[in-house]
Amino acid sequence: MILSDYKYIPKLDTVRFFAALCVIIHHIENGKNILGLPNIFHMNIIRNLGAHSVTIFFMLSGFLITLLLLKENQKTGTVAMGKFYLRRILRIWPLYYFLILLSFFILPLFFSNQSFFGDTQDWGITLVLYVCFLPVISNNIFHANRFSSQLWSISIEEQFYLIWPLLVRKWIHKLAHMIFWFVGIKIVFQLLVYLICFLMAKYTPDHPWMEGMLVFRKFMKVLYFEIMAIGAMGAFLIFNRKEKILSFLFKPVMEVGAMFLLIALFFVNHSWPFIQVGVGIAGMIIILNIVYNPLSKLPFNPRFTDQLGKYSYGMYMYHNIVLFAVLTGMLKAGMKNIVGINAVLYPATIILTIAVAYLSYRFLEKPFLKLKDRAANV
Repeated sequence: MILSDYKYIPKLDTVRFFAALCVIIHHIENGKNILGLPNIFHMNIIRNLGAHSVTIFFMLSGFLITLLLLKENQKTGTVAMGKFYLRRILRIWPLYYFLILLSFFILPLFFSNQSFFGDTQDWGITLVLYVCFLPVISNNIFHANRFSSQLWSISIEEQFYLIWPLLVRKWIHKLAHMIFWFVGIKIVFQLLVYLICFLMAKYTPDHPWMEGMLVFRKFMKVLYFEIMAIGAMGAFLIFNRKEKILSFLFKPVMEVGAMFLLIALFFVNHSWPFIQVGVGIAGMIIILNIVYNPLSKLPFNPRFTDQLGKYSYGMYMYHNIVLFAVLTGMLKAGMKNIVGINAVLYPATIILTIAVAYLSYRFLEKPFLKLKDRAANV
């Protein structure tokens, strides 16, 4: 099944919803861990719920953006860069900067527990880095804003969007080769950084560059460009109807094998290098099957969750704020029994996050989405 409407693909919103839900669960346990409450944050599956779900988000971004770029080139003969960047701005920036406004100027007036909500040191430089889509640098060198530390992943996507349409337009007729080279160069360069850090730690641990190299190594790990390129390869296969490859990927053994691989990767040590590549590849195969394979063996009947998935961007952006508010209220109420805490914390955080995300979608995001659709070429 090759879909003609690339702006909306059924079932992907359900994937987004569950990915956002996994991130919320990850941060709930992390929040309890920060506060010294009984938690299971140490378990690999809980650590990986957040990391792997963000990886799926990145893979989906690369898949959908590339699909839209290919469709636009097919329809118009080119990619209108100005309109592309305008559409990304209208989708990402309103909520991104609204969250910065809340996080740096409004919420600190109501939540002053610095041990939980972050440090006020380097407030100015942290604000500047967040505004410039560089929270990754702030989070690793200065301080993370506890209300909006999750903006690091949005910034990585924005940096990818700066270069990807240029590469697609230039290499449109050799896109598969470009993607292979792109992924390969990123992985090789990351391996080189890992090797340098290993050798420096072994032979010159006191070198003045050691700390900086460790920060750079972490930056290279979270620079998920290769994951978005893996998603782009899925878009290339679907758009160009690469039937031989798709038939192979649609085999039950490949589909079920990818699902088992993805599940297994949730249980391995979260610090393994390049684990996200396995997640991205397995996720791409699963996505291609549940969306385009009419004989898919995977049970996937979205309906209700497909609607909730439309609010996944808001869920991802607001959930930390909601979580902090709920935890603060529970602590002030004197709740100490962990069973009672979990019985309130999980449903309250999830339901309130969805409610806030819905209101944000309707009153903040939707007007900009209408403008975005006017700028669309496909």
